[in-house]
Amino acid sequence: MTTLLRRRALRGRRGSLKEFPDMPLDILFEVFSHIEPMDLLNLARTSKPFGELLLHRSAASLWKQARQNVPGLPECPPFMSEPAFINLCFDSHCHKCLRPNIQPVMWAFRVRYCRHCKSGMIVMISQVRQILEAASPFRARYDVRELLISESEPWLRGRPLFKFHKADVETLVEAWKGSGAEVQEDIHSSQLALIKQMRDNADLCSKWQMDRKLSRSAEIDELKDARYSAIIAKLREFGWGEVIDDSPWSVWSRLRGVRGVRVPKQLTNRSWQAIETSVLQVMEALKSAKNAVGHITDLPSFPQPSNDMHTPGSVPTHIIRVLLPWNA
Repeated sequence: MTTLLRRRALRGRRGSLKEFPDMPLDILFEVFSHIEPMDLLNLARTSKPFGELLLHRSAASLWKQARQNVPGLPECPPFMSEPAFINLCFDSHCHKCLRPNIQPVMWAFRVRYCRHCKSGMIVMISQVRQILEAASPFRARYDVRELLISESEPWLRGRPLFKFHKADVETLVEAWKGSGAEVQEDIHSSQLALIKQMRDNADLCSKWQMDRKLSRSAEIDELKDARYSAIIAKLREFGWGEVIDDSPWSVWSRLRGVRGVRVPKQLTNRSWQAIETSVLQVMEALKSAKNAVGHITDLPSFPQPSNDMHTPGSVPTHIIRVLLPWNA
């Protein structure tokens, strides 16, 4: 009977948000102003009414507000729409085949491509010259890099290999077809200004992405270290303080290899129960080694950690304070 009531209650709630797009705009805009950019993009993709509402020009302020909810995110460049910029920054799908979890962003080209699609969407500089010269009888007088934004990588004898985005080349060719000297000069001037804007934006976005990655990495390390500190506190409660104090480095090196110890999650009673047996087995082995020779000598020693960073083989400073409270 209880299960039946739950199912009926669930059916009653299904579709309860279908009228959401018809709510007063001031209420919707107030709600949407507090969400993250990717959440707003997902809402726009949820249904046609949401798409029509959020992708309309009148909703531009919503996207700007969503961007401001992300610290350090650069301004949307003038050559991109707000939704397209948010999609580039936060949606990790390949822009061609929609393969998920594509982390690298080609900021200069404003795209994400998987390895398979990337090979077909990149054009070398020699190919671009041939395409432009074929599009107009007037021979190009300009460096291709002054007409299109490019990315480069080291090549033969340190010389850079310049690459261009196929979509950018196709757009330029449409304007270049049959053009004469005067038209090409106008194109050249406008493209120089556009390339500078793209380059500046690409540099800002690349820095933001790197800072975001480092921040997330530091956050994960803090969560892992806090979990390890909680495990050590548990072990001290169970009377393992002497073994911990005798050789904190060995404890650290053995415990970090136990599955579930170095996890970026808070230690709960349930998670402790899942790893308790394995952790205690490690502590018993360390205690046996200590009893056999008077101290633990069968494990490798580790370098002293610095105050500002730690390597994979060292112990963070605040972990030392947990293991060796007299050093605090």
